[in-house]
Amino acid sequence: MTGRTPPKIATELLRSAAVNEPALVGDLLERFQAGQSPWWYWRQVIAVVGRTVSFGVRASFWWSAAAITAMVLALDLPYLDLFHVPTDARRWLLMALFLAPQAVVIAVPVGLTVGMVVGARSRVSSRILPFVLMIALFGSLVTFAVNGWIVPASNQAFRFTVAQREVRRGAAELNFVQLHSLMGASDDAIYSLAPLSDRWDVAMHYYGRFAWSCSPIAFALFGVWAATLSRVTRRLLVVATACAYFLLFLVIHPLAKAFSPLIVAWFPTTSIAAIALLVRWCSPERRSSTS
Repeated sequence: MTGRTPPKIATELLRSAAVNEPALVGDLLERFQAGQSPWWYWRQVIAVVGRTVSFGVRASFWWSAAAITAMVLALDLPYLDLFHVPTDARRWLLMALFLAPQAVVIAVPVGLTVGMVVGARSRVSSRILPFVLMIALFGSLVTFAVNGWIVPASNQAFRFTVAQREVRRGAAELNFVQLHSLMGASDDAIYSLAPLSDRWDVAMHYYGRFAWSCSPIAFALFGVWAATLSRVTRRLLVVATACAYFLLFLVIHPLAKAFSPLIVAWFPTTSIAAIALLVRWCSPERRSSTS
């Protein structure tokens, strides 16, 4: 033994991904200290992480796929129904395609969380949280790019496909840079870029781009800590949370402009994080670890 210290990040990933395999962790650490290179150690850690991800995907794939599909349909069909759906199949498919990005950025974190919580065959250890958070951080970066630039362009393309002519933009059709330029701008400046929106709309969409980009992290916390509960409890938790949000949306949506745009934009993400913290506080795993 040489007493060499392995890369700390790799070791934390290894412990998170192989939480139920202490013998494997110990074997890799011993082999590294016996003379294996850091590059060899990283390769082994990546292989273990890949195996864990593959197992998790297989365990929750159908639940996640069903939840993502249901969310996309629930978010897109009202828009398609609001406008007269054309008999031209190509035009209808284009409308559905242009609506997809704004639904996918919401449906994917929600669907993956549902899959993790409902599809897990047994209680999950919260020690996988650092590993899940790294994936969620990557998802947040992707969400920010999609929300900031792809969604506004696809929204405008959808409206053009419906009207078959150039249409005026609202705040939802402005990219992140354009929204940033309008924060604190005059009413005339807002009207020139987004004549369909007012100052409140611009601020809400601007803050909302940041807020929803953080949602994968909030849902990761909720998913991991909810998955530490019993199977029946976590499924009831998912159903109760979904129903509460749906009812809250029906009640609050018409009154949204009575509140600060910052509060409206951040409420969904911060409330999910708050529920996650409450679940963690009440979880048997936390109580057993502190007793």
